[in-house]
Amino acid sequence: MTTQNKELIHEWAERAWNNKDGSAMDDCIAEDFLGHDPYSGDMVGREGVREFFARVHEGLSDFRMRVDDIVAEGDRACARYLCTAKHTGEFAEQAPTGKEIVFPVLIYWHMRDGKFTKGTQQWGLFGVLNQLDANPFGEVPGAVFDPGPAPTTRTDVASEERALNKRTIERWMDDAWHKRDPEAVDRYMAEDVRFWDSTSPIVEGREVFRGWAQGLADAFCNSKMGVHDLVAEGDKTAYRITIQGDHVCDFQGCKPCGGKLDIESLNIVRHEDGKMKEGWQIFDALKLFQQITQPHKSAAVTS
Repeated sequence: MTTQNKELIHEWAERAWNNKDGSAMDDCIAEDFLGHDPYSGDMVGREGVREFFARVHEGLSDFRMRVDDIVAEGDRACARYLCTAKHTGEFAEQAPTGKEIVFPVLIYWHMRDGKFTKGTQQWGLFGVLNQLDANPFGEVPGAVFDPGPAPTTRTDVASEERALNKRTIERWMDDAWHKRDPEAVDRYMAEDVRFWDSTSPIVEGREVFRGWAQGLADAFCNSKMGVHDLVAEGDKTAYRITIQGDHVCDFQGCKPCGGKLDIESLNIVRHEDGKMKEGWQIFDALKLFQQITQPHKSAAVTS
């Protein structure tokens, strides 16, 4: 099943996005499909996906999607993509600029009988607005939009090790974010850990990661992080995180004003020798900055 589902992910990217093959909709999307995009909202059924496609293609031409990584287990998979396009129509409420843009996408898929039944996605709108000189919160210096293809997934990983990798993710979240254990970074992160998200410079090395994580912990107190939908394949795990907290300290130049944090992220992690070696993350950064720059009573953002 895993091989078939990976083939479906590649087929969808090539036929639907790169070749604009309309028949891919019926071949790859189940009639009862339910999808969610943090900025466009829900996509219900094939018609909902068609409407989403139409909005994207109205604003972006020369659209290309590259599959950079897939972590699959059973009937679920998380895929990381890189998309390139030209901004030739209205997109993200921005008039056409003619600029070429690049942005990453992570999608957590559920499959049944060779078709997608559910998809939850995160993509780099924050970075797109940077490239269009239209980000209301300013540019993040050094942000990397294309981290490149991932290292090949190891296939010689026993089921016990894959289960341990899942528990490592859960324990890291609990120890580091809920218990605020100062030794969590040393316990769970490789010395040469490399962590990427679409809104900041790549975090390289355990000490740099420690400072990055501490900055988040200081900025958002009472943080609650839920880990959902863990899948493991080889030496990699993928999962969805829900994040809630109170904005109490400066975060990337934003002073606290009582904002409440309530966002999600999608993540892929590569493990080595029982520790997290490399990570890729996309979260709804635009929503985060909207929330923490508004008082609590108006902090909710409608996707």
